[in-house]
Amino acid sequence: MNNEDTSFKLPQLQQCGPTRALVKEINSRQLEMDAITGQVLSAEPHSISAEIGRIREIVIQQLGDIRQILKVACRKPNPNWPNTSQEFE
Repeated sequence: MNNEDTSFKLPQLQQCGPTRALVKEINSRQLEMDAITGQVLSAEPHSISAEIGRIREIVIQQLGDIRQILKVACRKPNPNWPNTSQEFE
């Protein structure tokens, strides 16, 4: 039987704690996150928040248009629909 140790061994680290490369990449990601956050929360005309506001206005307008169409359609009898009031007499 072979008594060799075949268990996985971690390589020895030369430095404890974060390396310069790791800190540099963390800082880079933080700058990216800050830029994205600024773009989302900004009140600038090209921000995501402003774009969502424009889309919201369009949707609200279109819902109002649909409501108006339904109000008009419900006031006028549709000749293609059966007259339900006479069907149940």
